[in-house]
Amino acid sequence: MNKNPFGLNRAEKLKSRTLIKRLFSEGKNIYHFPLRCMYFIVPKIETPVQVGFTASARVFKRAVQRNRLKRLQRESYRLQKSDLVDHVGKTEVTLLVFFQYVGKEMSDYKTIYKGMSEILSALQNAVNVPEAPAKERDPEKVSHPE
Repeated sequence: MNKNPFGLNRAEKLKSRTLIKRLFSEGKNIYHFPLRCMYFIVPKIETPVQVGFTASARVFKRAVQRNRLKRLQRESYRLQKSDLVDHVGKTEVTLLVFFQYVGKEMSDYKTIYKGMSEILSALQNAVNVPEAPAKERDPEKVSHPE
């Protein structure tokens, strides 16, 4: 695992195309300006949380702006992730998370930090509720009290 609790190592980055496709097709959203977070809970992989970041190329034409926004998101997540990682680490699941910057203008670090804080606390609450897959019940096996 990561020796530095405030680091963001390679294993924590969401890079698998199949996991990203699944996240975007089946995931749920949390929104707190200027960030939108998509998350999806899967069975345990190697790390408790895998995360990705993006900024819209349609809104921010220059790569310098997109890179700065992604860097601010990473820094904000990196400094606040410890509670979420510890909480999810106690469970038998991995949380896939993707942060999207949805603001129309460049934001300062304080705004992104505050939005990230709200989203991370909401994510922690989302993991508290275990999401069991819907099972089909066989009507013959269901016991009926008489």
